[in-house]
Amino acid sequence: MFSISPFFNFYLLVIVDLIIMDVEELLQRYAAGERDFSGVNLIGVNLSGLDLSKINLTNANLSESNLVGINLRRANLRGVNLYGSGLLDADLTEADLRDTILENTQLRGANLRGAIVNGAIQDAILEDTIMSDGQIVTCYPWEMPQ
Repeated sequence: MFSISPFFNFYLLVIVDLIIMDVEELLQRYAAGERDFSGVNLIGVNLSGLDLSKINLTNANLSESNLVGINLRRANLRGVNLYGSGLLDADLTEADLRDTILENTQLRGANLRGAIVNGAIQDAILEDTIMSDGQIVTCYPWEMPQ
């Protein structure tokens, strides 16, 4: 039988609180007018439905995160790791997505009008996605010729 000691359990709870505090701190600082969050590590967070327009997340890690309906208009997402994240119905209008990792990232219904993508979306799952040029595209990476 496997059991966790009370000592370990205490530290596990502290770590979970710190992860929650990281998201809360980001939101508080953003609300106070700060926009530069370069290099933050927010794996698996839920930022769905938030307005984070004009945020700078250069080289941040948001892999496996819930970003459904998020507003990232004019955001700097250069080099961000979004592996496995859900960006369904996200607004990425005029965002900078150069060097962004979008492998297994769902962009169903996302708006990329005017975004700088430079090939970043080649591994993303696109369904009714509005591309940079305004064209609506559905494309799955597993259907792409190698």
